[in-house]
Amino acid sequence: STTAAPYYGRIGLSRALLLVSSSDPSASSSSDIPSILARIPYSWELISARGQSHLFRSASSRALQYRWTHCLQDRIRQCEENKLLQQAELIVADETVARTKR
Repeated sequence: STTAAPYYGRIGLSRALLLVSSSDPSASSSSDIPSILARIPYSWELISARGQSHLFRSASSRALQYRWTHCLQDRIRQCEENKLLQQAELIVADETVARTKR
């Protein structure tokens, strides 16, 4: 028996990949865009760091798709920047501890 994925849930955006369908019909036949995105209008795919694929579609227009994907791109970038800041903070803390032990 197969179990369905939960309808609602959180998707971690750290190290996520965002794929967006093109508005140009000639570009949708290229090999860099998955065929499922080329067939579904106003769609985008979010692939999590775990490799889970999540397919989304804007209900009404390319403009709405653009707003969603632009927001997701910003959030993915923020997650990466936060991760870098956390790593920098750990490095500084380690250096501080090393200096106090001298």
